[in-house]
Amino acid sequence: MPDGPTEPAVTLESFVPEFVLHQLAERSEEEPGLIEELIPAAAMFIDVVGFTAMTEAASSDESAGAEQVSSRLRAAFGELDQLVHGSGGTIVDFVGDGLLAIWRAGNHGSLRGAARAAIACGNAIQLRVGGDAGAERLKFRVAVGSGHAWLVSAGGHNGSWIPIAGGDAIEQLGPTLRDAWPGEVTLSAETAELLDVEDRLAPRDIVLRETATSTGDDATPSLDPALVAPFVPDIVRARFEAGLLESFAEYRRVTAAFTRLPRVDTDDPD
Repeated sequence: MPDGPTEPAVTLESFVPEFVLHQLAERSEEEPGLIEELIPAAAMFIDVVGFTAMTEAASSDESAGAEQVSSRLRAAFGELDQLVHGSGGTIVDFVGDGLLAIWRAGNHGSLRGAARAAIACGNAIQLRVGGDAGAERLKFRVAVGSGHAWLVSAGGHNGSWIPIAGGDAIEQLGPTLRDAWPGEVTLSAETAELLDVEDRLAPRDIVLRETATSTGDDATPSLDPALVAPFVPDIVRARFEAGLLESFAEYRRVTAAFTRLPRVDTDDPD
């Protein structure tokens, strides 16, 4: 018998946001991959501080640099995942060296309850995550917004879909993150007003209770891979099918493009 617990099996669902999986579970296999949902929620963005410098330093070690960075990030994001879910939140996306998560108001009694849950998670992250023997502790900037969030899928070209999120709760995160200091949880003005606090730095007494039970989404449903595959990037799906994900750590020279759609009204459900 094995000496300890085994790692959970990696499935295609591992690479798809939970809100997509739950939407797919509620529809028939004949329906397309279009996802649309508008909800009141608290949103959080977690940014790893100094990630660029860390990767540049590690890149000088061609034999093990990429693996070292990958190992540290896997450990840190694993802890982040546990804290987000443990506080009733849902991870929406991983953006570079950052993470976007939401707390649905319906799961926490009110929008204020969702904001408090997000802040408790942020405080726990700053206290617990990032330690690594023999390495400098990772630092994070954390921003929290509150309002409405829309969760949709875009695309459909060649059967591929991209999950995206928007709304005022998420739009508040950019300006709030610019004001955030490493080691702190910073609130948007709307979130501070919701909690009736004058200081936009999150109150430290809002803590994550060890005995709290997650009030987030139910367990991830098991789905037909054919339903999930359109939401998984081609390169990830190819490596998954070839069984090569465990060794996926490398440096590449790339050109990145960022596109903003300024005329999209993220508060209009239509």
